Amino acid sequence: MPDHVHALIEPLKGYELSKVLHSIKSFTANEINRELGRTGPLWQPESFDRIVRDREDYLKKWEYIRTNPVKDGLCERPEEWAWLFEDLVVKQCSLEGCPPTWVPNVLVHDVEKWANWILERARERIAHLYPPGKDGRPVVGYLWARTAPCSNPSCRAEIPLLRSLLVCNKKDKKVALTMEVDKERKTVRFGIAEGKAIKRTEGTKRERGPAICPFCEQPTSEAELRRAGQAGQMGERMVAAIVEGKGGKQYRPVEESDLAAFREAAKIEVERPGELILPEINAEDADDVANSTGIRVHLYGMKTWGSLFNPRQLVAMQTFVTCLHEALEAMKQESWGAAFQAADCAGKMPAPQLDEEYRKAVGVYLGLWVSRNAMRMTSVGRWDMGRETFQTPFDAQAIPMKWDYPEANPFTGATGGFENQLEWILHYLRHESVPLVPTEVLQGDGAHLRLNHGTRRCHNN
Repeated sequence: MPDHVHALIEPLKGYELSKVLHSIKSFTANEINRELGRTGPLWQPESFDRIVRDREDYLKKWEYIRTNPVKDGLCERPEEWAWLFEDLVVKQCSLEGCPPTWVPNVLVHDVEKWANWILERARERIAHLYPPGKDGRPVVGYLWARTAPCSNPSCRAEIPLLRSLLVCNKKDKKVALTMEVDKERKTVRFGIAEGKAIKRTEGTKRERGPAICPFCEQPTSEAELRRAGQAGQMGERMVAAIVEGKGGKQYRPVEESDLAAFREAAKIEVERPGELILPEINAEDADDVANSTGIRVHLYGMKTWGSLFNPRQLVAMQTFVTCLHEALEAMKQESWGAAFQAADCAGKMPAPQLDEEYRKAVGVYLGLWVSRNAMRMTSVGRWDMGRETFQTPFDAQAIPMKWDYPEANPFTGATGGFENQLEWILHYLRHESVPLVPTEVLQGDGAHLRLNHGTRRCHNN
């Protein structure tokens, strides 16, 4: 209004109404006086406020403010008054008992909100497949070794294929698997040794060489391992559990509860993707062509995308995908967004959640989040013993065969868990949301480039 202002506001938690009004009056007085070229007091010392007591009172005051210019003859309709601002989304949120939340970045807020929505529903369904051990410590993940039959006809025992017995190789921390071999029964029991208690670190699988049977000590060649894989004779076994400790990750032997949980997961019916990894090579009607992709797992019988996951990993991934689709449907049920971006134009920014394209954008980032986790929830992933982290399958642009691999608990906060990977997605969104200074590119002879005032030419002597 020409000589006064009406505002319907709700102070944020921790802010007093008197201090909010003082800040508004102080700032606007300085700006108006500067614009008018005057000095001195602008606002009256006191202000008049009324408490909104209920829905009817809220609507009454809202309508009084918007029609005040019309009643004073300043315009014919409230919409014609240039100094009227009303956010109907905020109004609806408040009336429904869901006042808006002001956040630094709406997209970051919504991606995090729905990712946690997915996490909680997945946790309800499959968290029991990753039980703690007897000591009660949460499981971060498991270490697995592939197995293949010994090629010695008089042995034919199951060889656990391990590149190394070391599982942690840091300057101040070394941990390794131990192998208790029973040659008579042809069984191996794995244990854990630390520091000076480690007696052996060499694994059973030589790099680019044969596997050495721990029972008859005879080699099984790479070619024989490939034949075993293609014949469906290659298996896998859990060799250790990674758990949370006071000073970081720790390791323990496999317990019956670990094996029971995996057996339970293996009984759950899920779709195993049957698409060929290399259709040009593995299809039945494909010609015998060279493979220049760097993908080698098909040589060991792993020809479909589904073969790159163990049963529990498939259950986990398909559970998260299902929850993602449920989240996309749940987004449609929200009639408005409850988060608004706090910026210089706070209050003037409409709720983007009302837009279908925005919901699709949130869904894309959630899909990328699930996809990023899929790279670490596979049986061709890598365990970085120097950093104690779950790594992707990719060595450069290749997917070589992995003889041993880690399986992450998706609900752990460690690298490889869904919570950790969410932080990477949110970090990216925050970074890309910051306005950047445009870059100027100059092309030409280096000796004659245009230089702005204040720059210095440097010469080599």
